Amino acid sequence: MVNQMLLWCLQMLILVFVALATTTGAAEAPTGLIADHPPVRLQYRPPNSDKHAVQGAELHYFFLRGLGEIPRLLLELTETPYDSVMYFSREAKEYKDMAPFGQMPLYTDKEVGTWVAQQGSIVRYIARRAGLT
Repeated sequence: MVNQMLLWCLQMLILVFVALATTTGAAEAPTGLIADHPPVRLQYRPPNSDKHAVQGAELHYFFLRGLGEIPRLLLELTETPYDSVMYFSREAKEYKDMAPFGQMPLYTDKEVGTWVAQQGSIVRYIARRAGLT
């Protein structure tokens, strides 16, 4: 399990750097966690994800570990296909329009139809949808 998580972390970093390299020139690449850079969308599609009960899931958070990490790990554990939208700038406020409380992490899927905010609420929702509770 630990090896799988380490492999996943490495894959996520590689995907972020590939996404950055394809969307910007080398001079425009972020030099740190806080940078003027548009959000990056990474897709996680495990095997047999087309048969999964949850479709169209999105998790929005900053490009760092923090309050968004537990929901992200739970999505990985339950093999839920989702898009991870990562924000690089504290100054970019495009997520404020979506967020019920003006904060992240944010989660949505096709069934919920709106945004779920707050880490604990997101984790409970994902666990219930995946049949863990």
